[in-house]
Amino acid sequence: MKKLHNILYIAPMCMIFSCDATPLAPDVAIANARMHCDTISQSFKSMKTMAQVNTAVTGVGTAVGAGATIAGIAKASTDQQIEKLIHDVRQRETMADIPAPTIDDGQDFIDSTMELVHGTTKNDGQKSKLEQRSKNLGNLRTGLLATNTATNVAGTIIAANNRTDQDLRTQLDNCIKSIRDLQDSRMQAQINNADPAVLQRMDNIITACREYDTLDVGKIDSKATGAAISSGVGIAVGTAGTITSAAANSDSVRNGDDTREKNLNTASNVLAAGATVTSGIATVFNAQQISTLNTAQKIATQCSEALNQ
Repeated sequence: MKKLHNILYIAPMCMIFSCDATPLAPDVAIANARMHCDTISQSFKSMKTMAQVNTAVTGVGTAVGAGATIAGIAKASTDQQIEKLIHDVRQRETMADIPAPTIDDGQDFIDSTMELVHGTTKNDGQKSKLEQRSKNLGNLRTGLLATNTATNVAGTIIAANNRTDQDLRTQLDNCIKSIRDLQDSRMQAQINNADPAVLQRMDNIITACREYDTLDVGKIDSKATGAAISSGVGIAVGTAGTITSAAANSDSVRNGDDTREKNLNTASNVLAAGATVTSGIATVFNAQQISTLNTAQKIATQCSEALNQ
């Protein structure tokens, strides 16, 4: 009667699961699952470490890009102060162009002349200081843009390589299949009245590892792609910004056409802001990849722990 009951139990199960192959023995099924699933956790851990490194790298890129933008804005403000000083000097020169004084105006003329000389000398000193500050800020902007470009180069390389390779995908497929084999083995073991402790262990492994079925590793790769593209764009923008900033701060441009210098500085500041944005976007993608890898590693860790209990 008991044998008939087992036959009646397994018959409907065969309509749901394939019963063409004989289920593995419990110990063999567990060993098979351990072989295919146990090392996946280490793979995800390594990928998470690389994503964290890349987040730090692109985070630095975002910070130095912001620094370049701020330096550019400060430079623009300094250049405006220089323009104002030049305007003031020209006004003084215009005021000095007056008719020759009479004898009665002698002292007033001397006082006015001394005031003009003193004011011009003072303005020249301020102008020199401001010009040096402007040049220093321009050099700082150029250096920070070059650093931002370097971080984007590193970020692109890391992101492009921090993806699930074919070996890991094959391992995941084999792990999922081995857990399904374990489920079949568990059903057969119950029919055969296996030790409850063995059945419980099999249940624990199945519960811990079957979440691999819902894990979308494509999200890991899509975040890596997003980070790589953003950093790649950042390379182009940062390189253009570095070249433009260096040109804007060269002596030939600073001592030449004022309009050209102003246009180059404006372009440099816009490119600095663009480089900052692209680095920031790459940082967001890297952070999202870490979040996805956290989920994957959690599944892998709980599966590995259940297999080794």
